[in-house]
Amino acid sequence: METRERKRSLKRRINRVELLLMILMALVISIVSYYALRSTFLRFYNEKGQDIVRSLAAQMDGDRLKECLSSDDVTGQEYYQEMLHLMDVTKSNITDHTYLYMFVPGEKSWVYIMEGRTPEDDPELISSYGDIFEYGETEYRYMLPDARAAKPSTQIVLGEDYGYGRALSNWAPVVDSRGVLVSMIEIDYSMEAINRELMSYLFKLLLSFVVCIALVVFIVLQTIRSFVTTPLENLTGYVDSYEHGELKEMKSSDFKSGDEIQWLATAFRDMIRRIGNYIRDLTTVTAEKERISTELNVARQIQSDMLPNNSEDLSKGKVFDIYATMTPAKEVGGDFYDYYMLDDNHLVITVADVSGKGVGAALFMARSMSILKSRTMILGDPATVLTTANNELCQNNDEMFVTVWLGILDLSTGKMIYANAGHEVPLLRHDGVFSFVRQKPGFVLGGMEDVCYKNQELNLEPGDLLFQYTDGVPEAANSAREQFTTNRMLDILNSDPEMQGNELLDRMLQEVRDFSGTAPQFDDITMLALYYGGELL
Repeated sequence: METRERKRSLKRRINRVELLLMILMALVISIVSYYALRSTFLRFYNEKGQDIVRSLAAQMDGDRLKECLSSDDVTGQEYYQEMLHLMDVTKSNITDHTYLYMFVPGEKSWVYIMEGRTPEDDPELISSYGDIFEYGETEYRYMLPDARAAKPSTQIVLGEDYGYGRALSNWAPVVDSRGVLVSMIEIDYSMEAINRELMSYLFKLLLSFVVCIALVVFIVLQTIRSFVTTPLENLTGYVDSYEHGELKEMKSSDFKSGDEIQWLATAFRDMIRRIGNYIRDLTTVTAEKERISTELNVARQIQSDMLPNNSEDLSKGKVFDIYATMTPAKEVGGDFYDYYMLDDNHLVITVADVSGKGVGAALFMARSMSILKSRTMILGDPATVLTTANNELCQNNDEMFVTVWLGILDLSTGKMIYANAGHEVPLLRHDGVFSFVRQKPGFVLGGMEDVCYKNQELNLEPGDLLFQYTDGVPEAANSAREQFTTNRMLDILNSDPEMQGNELLDRMLQEVRDFSGTAPQFDDITMLALYYGGELL
């Protein structure tokens, strides 16, 4: 009876150690993961905010703004409405729970000018022109010095809570032709929204960790029970056999003379060392794999969110339909596509392919996509955009390059002005038949500075469909190392002259997968289909 009570007590202690170990490991992982992910999230949103406000400030005409602010009816000025529209469009394309506004900074307070808004915004949170707000400690410490120097923010700034919650803030100056500060543009990301997204990722991470840790701890402790509890029972039984005085006949030297008890103690000691090393090594390897997997999943989601998915909203009430897909070869890819309205009558489409695959290509893809879009919004000319973007991408770049096909379609005439930086030749379906567009390809972006690109023209007739792609389609290979080829691609496109854009992309992707079979996907696959219906009556 005494032996069974001791055994149950030992098992209870083992169970308590197991529970405590799981709680401790979960706590450590939670703390480390939270701070690591929080730092990553803050850097991402801070860089995104800097890009937005600097791009907006670059599009503002400081002289016109100064003239507008000096008028009696500021909000009624045409340029004020133009800027407000630009702010609204920008706000509609960024994350919810974000504030984007312009103000004139003073020494103790700032005067509100305008705020980008969307239909979903709460009207009670929208300020009016001329509202005055006093600075808090954050504005005095960070924003006011930048305003005096007419320079944008460069560091992570977490603002104070003024009743709307804490925010991650970035700003940029709008200056006139003499470089004198006219106003500041600021974007505030709600920390509450950022933290919600962070906690969602953290929860998924911890759930996977807890399951793995619970399984590992269970296996390890079961091993400990097998090698510890049973030998102790045998040892206790041996000791109990001497409880009627026989123990007195045992000498203390028996425990040090190589008998079973000494062997058990030595084996137990060695086993504990091996198990300790095993747990440490296994925990390190598991944590590293989970960290890499989680970061890649976050990167995949971020990359997916960068690609537009608003084709139905964009084409609603207009004369075109557009569809696009991107299937990366790895967790993240280097291909990308983009489409957006330059104004009410001009549609911009971009298809690009970064050299290489994986994380490096994805980072270069994000940089290329941001530069191309911002320069297109400002310059509006494909050849000039590619020339400018090429010089920017060549800076601090020795290895990466990107092929780009950039076109701007006039919806009223069907005339498309485009430029090609070493990208694949598109196909055009006219009168039900696809054929390759005759064009002159240019040099890739990021390969060499001061390359001049030329505009080319393509006239779309009502009912025409343009198909653009990356080399992941024709160069897809099967297990016999045979390529899909452009001829097979052209045959599939011409197999059904009535295929719509979305049906065409689905069909082509399925044909590539059927052709590849069990062979791994070698390259990212990106496709875009643009249908032009003609001028609206």
